[in-house]
Amino acid sequence: MKNLLVPTDFSQAAENALAFAVAMARQQHRGVTLLHVYRPPIEVTYPVLMPPLDEPSGLKKFFFGDRLQQTEIDGVPITYEVTVGFVVDSLVEFSKDESVELIVMGMQGEHSAAERWLGSVTTDAIREAFCPVIAVPDDAVFRDFDRILYATDLDAADKRPVHELVLFAARFGAEVHFVNINSDLDKSEEVVEKLIESVTDEKEHAVAFHVATLDDRDLAAALNRYAEANRIDLVAMSTRHRGFFQGIFHRSSTKQVALHAHKPVLVLHREDKNLV
Repeated sequence: MKNLLVPTDFSQAAENALAFAVAMARQQHRGVTLLHVYRPPIEVTYPVLMPPLDEPSGLKKFFFGDRLQQTEIDGVPITYEVTVGFVVDSLVEFSKDESVELIVMGMQGEHSAAERWLGSVTTDAIREAFCPVIAVPDDAVFRDFDRILYATDLDAADKRPVHELVLFAARFGAEVHFVNINSDLDKSEEVVEKLIESVTDEKEHAVAFHVATLDDRDLAAALNRYAEANRIDLVAMSTRHRGFFQGIFHRSSTKQVALHAHKPVLVLHREDKNLV
């Protein structure tokens, strides 16, 4: 069975991500793996990692306690994992497992532990993971994905990310809104043609789609307006195009896109793991 991997630091944001993942997994007949990454404390006088508990079962019992007795949540099978190390490294390793279909991570507003994750762990995991990642705002509730917005630019309209997105959207019966963020309107027609060609090539996974071009210097505001006007449920983008991805994931506009609009963000990746 394919699983959704949910890393947890036991914060409210992580618990909300778990609830989101369980609802999503129940609809898609998936399981959920709840992962805690334990980094042993460093002794100040002698900077050597302190030894963890001896047995993996001991670590699980220590961190999850009586929760281990819960093998299902709302009918969704759940398993528990504890690993020792760094969060991003552990997530990357787990993401290589073919049984891990998707990572679902929590995030929330300013001045919180989860916000620090958004600034470092979440963005690093998003860049490095071998499977898609969904970042979930702390007030988001899964209610199916009927409309997905895919943010792209002139250089991000090639076939592979579109293929991955169409596979994902087809699973939910969602329509896709390809939103081209491009100030060069003279070249936007080229992007539209490439997008239409890529989508219509998906003979086995046809989805309804729309293509729009936004000419706005304020990316966050433009995407938010479009998302609200078109009742978007999920914002998607790809790390395949590093320049575009880094341009929005390394400035405050990303937090506005994900948090102000209260939309989960799906990030697709360059690896060829199957999404179906």
